[in-house]
Amino acid sequence: DTIREYAAARLADAGETATFQHRLRDYVVRLAEHNLAVGMALIPAPWSARADVFRRYDVDAGNAWQVLSWCLADGDAETGLRICTAVRPCWIVRGSFAEGGEWLDSFLALDAPAVPPQVRGAALVGRGQLALPSDPALAETRAEEGLEACRAARDEFWTAAALNLLSEIALHTGRADDAAAWADEALSIAQAAGDGWNEGYALGTRAAIAGLLGRLREAQQLATASISVMRRIDQQWGVARALLGLGDLARLRGDPGDAHDRYLEALAILREIDARPGIARCLAGLGRIALDLGATGMARQHLAESIRLSQSTGARMGVARGLEAFAALTVAEDRPELAVQLTAAASALRETAGLPPLSGARAEQYLAPGRRLGEPAMTRLWAEGLAMGSEAAVALALDAPEVAAAAGRQDTVTLTAVGTYPAVAPPGLLTPRERQVVALIVSGRSNKSIAEELFISPATAARHVANILAKLGFSSRTQIAAWAADKQLDLTAPATGPASARRA
Repeated sequence: DTIREYAAARLADAGETATFQHRLRDYVVRLAEHNLAVGMALIPAPWSARADVFRRYDVDAGNAWQVLSWCLADGDAETGLRICTAVRPCWIVRGSFAEGGEWLDSFLALDAPAVPPQVRGAALVGRGQLALPSDPALAETRAEEGLEACRAARDEFWTAAALNLLSEIALHTGRADDAAAWADEALSIAQAAGDGWNEGYALGTRAAIAGLLGRLREAQQLATASISVMRRIDQQWGVARALLGLGDLARLRGDPGDAHDRYLEALAILREIDARPGIARCLAGLGRIALDLGATGMARQHLAESIRLSQSTGARMGVARGLEAFAALTVAEDRPELAVQLTAAASALRETAGLPPLSGARAEQYLAPGRRLGEPAMTRLWAEGLAMGSEAAVALALDAPEVAAAAGRQDTVTLTAVGTYPAVAPPGLLTPRERQVVALIVSGRSNKSIAEELFISPATAARHVANILAKLGFSSRTQIAAWAADKQLDLTAPATGPASARRA
């Protein structure tokens, strides 16, 4: 910075500041867009050249930030957006989501109607990609806006990229049908345009969708096809993404050896370019394998590095999944109190991040050992977990209670505001109102009949039924009735009275 300040002063003395700024601006735009073309395989190049793009980012970042500052001061939205869009892959690889998002938001907020739709559309898609790890709702809004602009500009690469982003958002938020439709359209456009990057990406997402739906053979074939495309264009970052998918599939098949090999192969690529979010995901996979094999010490080591990386990049999805993994670990370590707290913290963060809630069956795996503590203790621990900030929850997961206590006092991001341990029940523990609904389900009542009996709306009755199904991990009312009979539950909880019932 001192050298830059000295050079700026000499240029000002010589009256050449404007000329220098113009030349540096042109240079940065050309370099950044060339690096984008190399990195995203828009032009032929070996992997060594593509990897060098990410290494050069560290060297040239200062020039880029200087030019972006000038563009912002001058109101030059078009140049700023072009640079941000070109640098975006480096922000994503390094996990600099907030930094990239702030720059793009600043330029998108400028009153600049003359910016071409192609430039604005690509920038909106890039902003959505940066938002995805922490805010899927924002990511979806920007992706939809970007898709409209890119379609209008007839930009096939960015149209396919927008569709791939929408597919990934739908996948993360539990909308498999939407995810498949977006991915299929992206695949069709990319293949017609000879766009290997978006073709391979769409195939990888299709593999993840198939795996989610339990079609493991199809998922394996699609992930292998994704790797083939990414290797054809020599884009190893894309190969690593597909390898991660294959590792996940191997775990689902119960093949820890194959999963371990896939994760390690991906990890070597991702460490080469310091792809922090990808590294975090690899380590989480390796931690889960170690946990499956009973190697809790190794599991804790991998999971700790993973969640630290996710926390440092602000990836709320990664942190939420990391907390869930630690809940499983603390069950294996026979620490049920921590398991309950971490499951609650993970559930709250999933809700904040826009992710689907944990299924009742999965949550029960982490909560079951704690039920021996009794319902009052479970409710208290669950409330404590919900009230934790993300930093406090991560500190607790890392087994640093004194750090967790300090973070709990200082953390400005609170997942769920609760008072002094209110009656918030963890999944599987039914509230009095839900017990009343169960009793009515057992007697064969419909949602409409339940609503009339309890003085609530049919929509509220349906929501109570859905909550009960989720808590118990069931998919039908018949299962609820059978469970109640098997447990011989006392479902005669007193009604709260018509006034209270109408407020439910």
